[in-house]
Amino acid sequence: MNNDYEPDDFDAEEDFDDEDEFRGPSRSQQKRDHKALRDLVRALVALPPATLATLPIEPGLAEQLHAAKQLVPKALNREIRYLTRQLVDADPEALRTVIERHHAPHKMEIKALHAAEHLRDTLIAGDDAALSQLFDRHPSADRQQLRQLVRAARKEHAAGAAPKAARKLFKALHALENAASTGGDSAL
Repeated sequence: MNNDYEPDDFDAEEDFDDEDEFRGPSRSQQKRDHKALRDLVRALVALPPATLATLPIEPGLAEQLHAAKQLVPKALNREIRYLTRQLVDADPEALRTVIERHHAPHKMEIKALHAAEHLRDTLIAGDDAALSQLFDRHPSADRQQLRQLVRAARKEHAAGAAPKAARKLFKALHALENAASTGGDSAL
């Protein structure tokens, strides 16, 4: 009896890898993907109509997303489940990009507010180098007014008084940064 079969000819790992490719994602992964898409649909429903019109989806779906805003919570949940099934074939990355573009100005405004708040706190703490850097970045800023606001805010802070001058300083710094970001550097 001539046996041509050799045990080394069979590679079990190779066949197992091919089998995994045909299985696709696990049920748990499918559930996570579906939940992510449902959350994406919730975010789309919150967008204004003008932004919904720019979505890479059928116009009828954009209208349904807009109409879903006026539904009561139970009906909204049903509608979101329905819209999630309708958007299964849509490109979620393109939809996320539209949402991020819509929220970008708000995020930039928050970032500018935090930057002005940090600069105000730094100036009140006594960092005069930050003040000279501010004047270097904004050469047309009213130096006298800013120095007066910084001095008054430092006095308030030392005395433990209400931060009236600190608020004015914050508004002035925020206005300076906004003017610079919009292209015009205006003097205070």
